[in-house]
Amino acid sequence: WTDSVSTYESYGEQLLDLFVGSDHDWGSYASDHTYTKTVTGTGSALDFYINDVYPQNNSGSLAVTIEEITPEPTSATVHIFKYIDGEQATVENAGGVNFPMFTSTYNAPFTLGPAGWTTGDIAYEASTSPMALGSSYSAEENLSTPLVGGSCDGSHQYALVGYSIGNTLPLALQSIPSLTIPSFTNLAGDKYIVVRNTLCPPTRTIQVHILKYLDGKMATLASSKGYAFPMTATWRTANLNGGVSTSGNYVLGNFHGGSLNQYGADTSPMNVPADYTTREITNSPDSKVVTDRSACAEGKYLLKGYRTSSVGFADAALKPLSVTAPVFTALSADQYVIVSNKSCPVKRHENRDNCKKDGWRSFSHPSFRNQGQCVSYFEKEDHGQNDSDDQEEHEERENKSGRS
Repeated sequence: WTDSVSTYESYGEQLLDLFVGSDHDWGSYASDHTYTKTVTGTGSALDFYINDVYPQNNSGSLAVTIEEITPEPTSATVHIFKYIDGEQATVENAGGVNFPMFTSTYNAPFTLGPAGWTTGDIAYEASTSPMALGSSYSAEENLSTPLVGGSCDGSHQYALVGYSIGNTLPLALQSIPSLTIPSFTNLAGDKYIVVRNTLCPPTRTIQVHILKYLDGKMATLASSKGYAFPMTATWRTANLNGGVSTSGNYVLGNFHGGSLNQYGADTSPMNVPADYTTREITNSPDSKVVTDRSACAEGKYLLKGYRTSSVGFADAALKPLSVTAPVFTALSADQYVIVSNKSCPVKRHENRDNCKKDGWRSFSHPSFRNQGQCVSYFEKEDHGQNDSDDQEEHEERENKSGRS
């Protein structure tokens, strides 16, 4: 607006200039007294001042307007962030896990994790490399792992709430989440995706515990003569085999599933509600267990039935025998199953006289507590009473009373 001031010529052309920091070059004179200057920000405040040695003799005004200039983009980058229950994911609230993602654009997996994905990313951010303007890009959360699912169905730790997108992170955070997979075409600049999850409540699990009883007592390696009893089971629960009904075999005789009893078995933990059924494999070349007394032979076992309880094995032992294999549906508590067998008797020609003179002590299948029980057994055998279910339960009750 002026190059010199009368009587102040000695101060040079900078007198009365508007300085921005140390810069006072506003270009050539403009008759409308409007001048513009482009300043590249450094993250610090701008310092404006008028170079005047005697401001008391000034009049009028000088208006300065500051406007942000957005440079035209030359490339496009997509930034993806993880948010959990409305909060940006951190190592602390995400437990340090890596959330699996997938981009169909490059047919490649990536993760949102504590270390970021590319150079310059913060925790739980993944940024693409700069892409040419006009490019396309799509990314989605991988819902095929146990970490994140489409809902809190009992088999996932997190559920996908949806995706929020915008041209900036603040705009993306303001947008309404959608389950539509983000897919950009003809990119004209940077884009931001917020992948929103919710933490699912803890899932309650249950187990079914199975135990072999032989001749009214818990089976042991000695009483079973080392035989492992084949079993089969069918189960359906959200956290196993994708929630599909599945069947498999196991044995009672090898601490199956981490059971504390050698002739016990524990299922894997199953999310509630769970369906489960199990039965003993019988009448097959792979099993020594039969269901018909007429098939009983030395070295084989007769399946007497099953006892069940939701309390424990001690309670199950007091329950009545059922010849029907247990079928549990919509389980919400542990169950206990006793599989009861009887050793097929050794074919012999003993009679009540063999009980005398301590002869009762030599019997093992069945065994007796005294001579009177031995004599009573053969008297009942003479009348065909020792092969009934009632007799089996009677023998088990006698064994229990003898231990109490």
